[in-house]
Amino acid sequence: MTLTPTVRRELMSGEQIPVIAVAVHNPLAFPAAARLLAHVPGLTLYNCDILTVRLFFYETGLFPLARCAVTCAGDEAREIALTSRPEDLEYALPPLTVLRLHLESPGGHSDDPDDLPTANPSHGRPGRLEAGVDGETVVLDGDDPAETIRSLNRLLQRYDPDVLLSEWGDPVLLPRLQVLATRTGIPLQLNRDPVNRVRTRRSRSYTTYGQVVYQAGAQMLHGRWHIDLRNSFIYAESELAGLLEVARLARIPVQELARTSTGTAISSMQVQRAVRDGILIPWQKSEPEAFKTASQLIVTDKGGLTYQPLVGLYEQVGELDFSSMYPTMMARFNISPETIGCACCPDSRVPEINYTVCRQRRGLVPQVLDHLLERRVYYKQRKQATTGPQRALYDQRQTALKWCLVTCLDGETLVPFKKDGRIQIAPIRDIIDPLLPDGPGVLPVQGLHVFGYDENLRPIENPIRNVIKVPAPSKLLRVRMQSGRELTMIPNHRCFVVEDGRLITKRALELREGDLIPVTPSLTLERKPVQRINVIEQLQQELPREEHPLWRVFGIALKDRVAAAYRSIQLAAREHYTDKSIWNWRAYGYLPLQYLPHLHFRDEDFASLSVGRGKREGGIIKQIPALLTMDKDLGFLIGFFIGDGSARRTFLRFSVGQNEPDVAWKLRKILAQKFNLRSSRHKERKARMYVVQVNSVALARLFEVVLGVGKNAQNGKIDVPPLVWNGEDDVVYGFLSGLIASDGCVGKKGTFLRISSASRAFIGKLGVLLATRGIAHCYRTHGHLRSIEIVDSGVLTLRNSGWLSQKHRRRLEKRLRLAPPKERPSSWFAQSHGPFRCVRIRSIKEVPSTLPCTYCFEVERGLHGFTLANGIFTANNFGYLGYRNARFGRIEAHEAVTAFAREMLLRAKEVAESRGFRMLHALVDSMWLQRPGATHADYAALAQAVTGATGLPIFVEGIYRWIAFLPSKTHRGVGVPNRYMGVFEDNITKVRGIEVRRSDTPALVVQTQERMLRRMFRCQTLEDVRAALPELLGILEEALIRLRSGDVEAAELVVTNTLSQEVGEYRHNTVQAITARMLDCHGATLHPGEAVQFIITNAGAKVPEDRVRPYTLLGTDWHYDAEAYATMLLRAAETVLELFGYTRERLRDDVAKKILTS
Repeated sequence: MTLTPTVRRELMSGEQIPVIAVAVHNPLAFPAAARLLAHVPGLTLYNCDILTVRLFFYETGLFPLARCAVTCAGDEAREIALTSRPEDLEYALPPLTVLRLHLESPGGHSDDPDDLPTANPSHGRPGRLEAGVDGETVVLDGDDPAETIRSLNRLLQRYDPDVLLSEWGDPVLLPRLQVLATRTGIPLQLNRDPVNRVRTRRSRSYTTYGQVVYQAGAQMLHGRWHIDLRNSFIYAESELAGLLEVARLARIPVQELARTSTGTAISSMQVQRAVRDGILIPWQKSEPEAFKTASQLIVTDKGGLTYQPLVGLYEQVGELDFSSMYPTMMARFNISPETIGCACCPDSRVPEINYTVCRQRRGLVPQVLDHLLERRVYYKQRKQATTGPQRALYDQRQTALKWCLVTCLDGETLVPFKKDGRIQIAPIRDIIDPLLPDGPGVLPVQGLHVFGYDENLRPIENPIRNVIKVPAPSKLLRVRMQSGRELTMIPNHRCFVVEDGRLITKRALELREGDLIPVTPSLTLERKPVQRINVIEQLQQELPREEHPLWRVFGIALKDRVAAAYRSIQLAAREHYTDKSIWNWRAYGYLPLQYLPHLHFRDEDFASLSVGRGKREGGIIKQIPALLTMDKDLGFLIGFFIGDGSARRTFLRFSVGQNEPDVAWKLRKILAQKFNLRSSRHKERKARMYVVQVNSVALARLFEVVLGVGKNAQNGKIDVPPLVWNGEDDVVYGFLSGLIASDGCVGKKGTFLRISSASRAFIGKLGVLLATRGIAHCYRTHGHLRSIEIVDSGVLTLRNSGWLSQKHRRRLEKRLRLAPPKERPSSWFAQSHGPFRCVRIRSIKEVPSTLPCTYCFEVERGLHGFTLANGIFTANNFGYLGYRNARFGRIEAHEAVTAFAREMLLRAKEVAESRGFRMLHALVDSMWLQRPGATHADYAALAQAVTGATGLPIFVEGIYRWIAFLPSKTHRGVGVPNRYMGVFEDNITKVRGIEVRRSDTPALVVQTQERMLRRMFRCQTLEDVRAALPELLGILEEALIRLRSGDVEAAELVVTNTLSQEVGEYRHNTVQAITARMLDCHGATLHPGEAVQFIITNAGAKVPEDRVRPYTLLGTDWHYDAEAYATMLLRAAETVLELFGYTRERLRDDVAKKILTS
């Protein structure tokens, strides 16, 4: 290597600083040289973790698809001179010969196969291989492997294609062809360069924006390109011309770019600009978020602005869209990490959040965006001015740039942490991913704390200095302890171990069975107990506004209060209630919930009030006290409901063992004393249990809204509610007692109290809850169930301070007489060390990584470690060297962009309203407006005025003949952003957020809804749509008849769902879990984020495997659940017809039942 002193510019300060430029003579040695220098103390490294291929492009100015003049000496290239530039707007592409490889689906066939799903060949036996080029298609059935390889080689030799365009090529096709070639001994000539082998990259699953995404591995060729249509976002959105456009600008090889994101492309453009301009690119360094007060966070951390749509049907509505709003604002207002918060321009401010923005120097990000914005405008103009293939070319290029502009700025280990003063528990990836959304890196953070110990082993809240996210190795180590606790980590993770009475650290790969791991027996967390719940205030705050009229407040004191405020209440209520109704409120002492603020009640006034929820058809309203005491009994009721309760809209049910009548008695007593509600008890048929049921719409809603307990597991029922987290000790003891009474047990052979659940997260949170009260516990796994066992002194605590049923108490007393617990560490704990209890390692196992990254914290002080939810005290990690950081990311820059976006949308709204327009909906960069009689010229004039007021280009997307803003599926009457359907005056249609736009909707449902929409969109007015309702109902009826008569193909019924975790990690029999297990049993390899396809065979079957059948394993004797698919059809029809008066119930009565009776 060669060392050369030089000067380069530091991005944030803009100052030139002296550095040493290290040149490596062999490019292949570049990564090794960077790793070597990283171990030299005192060095700050720059530009060292850029991929070598990209660095070659950055430093030489070359780029993919560049036209060059090459000077050669023999077989060696001596000089490469560019004869084109990546900035060229008009450029010629080489003539490319494309060989298409396609696997026939083993599923059904159709006259319109494009509308039907293609089965994933990796989930079953693939169909025949079709290879086509220049009009010639060869079909290879694979029965003769040798002939298959020879035929493919003949095609490759005859046409010498430049591009292999495949479907399922990365995960299935190319790997299987290579296996066949190896088996037959015939070389497969995929590469033009016969010396090199096919370059591979492993598959991965990762989480982005709350979704688990699976990316197939890569199969990349030498001398020609391989692009998998199902593994390339950019190609899917903009086809080959768009892919090549971005490759030229990003300086990323085509095959690599095809398998990456536009976010990576824009980052590469920024790095290229930095290298060109001599800006140092940081490694393991980024700008920390500046400290903000709580009030500042409220102002700055808002995101874009959304106006909830006004649900309804409208005509002559104009849509105005800002053009590339975010990138345009970054360019216009010079928003970049280094320009935000400058000291030289105090008068240049970001609206609302008041950050300064530099005017003296142009930011790095705007410099990159300027050219992209200009290019996209040019391509959009050329698209409008051309036709045919040229128009398609420009459209593909501008679409690719659109996706670049959209993304410009930017594991399952449970950890208790503190953020913004609140104690929370979450998987570590859910903590770090939002901070490092763009991939691996090390990011300084503030305001985030974990729980640990100082050098004197005193508990502390330890501030996190850095969050760390690195690419996961292919294998991790899972360490299990004798207490049932476990920890999965990379082999180099540092672990605390107690050895010879000392606390030391070892790397995970150095751990041995029998080593002692420190466990925290108790956690001291700050909490703010809630002793009394004001039900009315909670309902006012948490209920949707449209639900308030259904609730009534009662009390003698209301008579005088209503009389005193009678005039104001009358004025507010007259539009919705008769004078007689309002008079009754004063006479009988009650009031609808929405008018209570008129009475100005103080806290002490609520003690005499009660509240209830009425019915639209009238009737007696059951009243619940307005004030509830949060005590042991309420904790017990909540715990029992979570363990063995269920809820419907009108009642709550509690299932109790037949031999535990005292539990049923206690539940009924609590319901009567706490809520003044009578309950019933009856024997459940065909089951050895009682059911305690209380019929109350108000209580069912109160559990959900006030107590924070979900109705079912899907809605968050299996969780520890905040009222319990922050409750007094008695509340926690009652909660645990309820869980034990409902679904717990007392040890028959050991002295313990056990709580079991299929939810790993719930058991983890219970462990933290127990630790906060110093209750000794350990963990077990029984098949798919995870259990937490309260042991030793914890058993005595629950016996004395909690509540146990007579059955559990008798068994426990018997166990205590046989083996009395002592005030000592549990038998699981080998010894103590200071505040820790030590458990021995039972097993160490190598397991495959299931996530693309691993995560850790670096803490600021004390013992450099933190406590996990299961109590294990583990060391934090340092020294992740050689991984990319979020180089040009800074949260303040993102906040500035969203602040400008909010301001611009507000300005646009004001301009529109000043011209008489009514805003029906607004979504970040789009507005839907209406003014009676407004023409296209009026909307164009409005757009021009908005552009003048904001300085941002805004265009009339079009004027809708009619548009429907659809309501929420769960809250009727409430608008949902980006859920609408409409048709423009030029017959272009637009639908968002409904079944035809969802990837999990069966083709039968999609096609039916599409037919209905096409008929609706032919209508000129809403009145025409209403006149066409019989035809629309006929389309639904036709689909239902086909469904009932069995005249549908399998491919029309395929449902596609995405796996959110590994197959073995599913604990509930969801449809995707059942499908995944069946595919797994048949040898398919599945990954989190991968889609599985199935047909519903019997949705209500008791045997899970009878409910669905994987599409690829269907066979010839298949059947389907017509009722389940009929429900989907009715739901889809309701979506488009609800605003015309057709709810699902009406559709079932008017259409579905008619078919059944005919």
